Amino acid sequence: MTPYIIIDFDSTINKLEALDELARIVDVRNNSSETSQKIKAITELGMQGQITFPESLKMRMELLKFNRDELMQLVEVLKQNFTESFIKNIKYFEEISNQVIIISGGFKDFIIPALEQFKLNSHNIYANEFVFDQNRTCAGIVEENLLAQELGKVKVVNNLNLFGEIIIVGDGFTDYQIKEQGAAHRFVAFTENVCRKSVCDKADFIANSFDDVIEYLSHYQ
Repeated sequence: MTPYIIIDFDSTINKLEALDELARIVDVRNNSSETSQKIKAITELGMQGQITFPESLKMRMELLKFNRDELMQLVEVLKQNFTESFIKNIKYFEEISNQVIIISGGFKDFIIPALEQFKLNSHNIYANEFVFDQNRTCAGIVEENLLAQELGKVKVVNNLNLFGEIIIVGDGFTDYQIKEQGAAHRFVAFTENVCRKSVCDKADFIANSFDDVIEYLSHYQ
């Protein structure tokens, strides 16, 4: 039986780090590059595990001031930047969709509409959520969401009560933590878009593309 496959969104299914891209969109409006440069640096610190995810998220949200129109711009950009090997294997992805769970420190507000072409069940997509005010401006995030917390991905997986083999596919330290904390059996470092040595050193397998993931999964058939 195909194991459960828990897949990250940013820099894995999609080529981009979505909050970095949202910051770029905001900077275009402000005719600046300051916000995007700061947010990109914070993102990388978090992905390397040098700061905790809640710290990274808090720091970035304090810098990001955006509205719903800019969020919709982000969705369109994300739709044009899915990782080539995922697009190439979209039929396979659909075939195993019942075993695929997306868990991201990103936000449902852009992940669910961007992933529309992959025909995934939205109930299998776990991510943070923005809060907007009456002026359609982002006023913060849903603080109670497990994915806004330290070890949030681990907590979500534990709450799913999955039976059988669980494999994590992702590019960052928070993906590895799911295995490190005993909530999954294998961690596959995904490197098609970005390769972080500190993350790859902890992997059971390194996948340079989704083709490599498919090959790895074939051993479980």
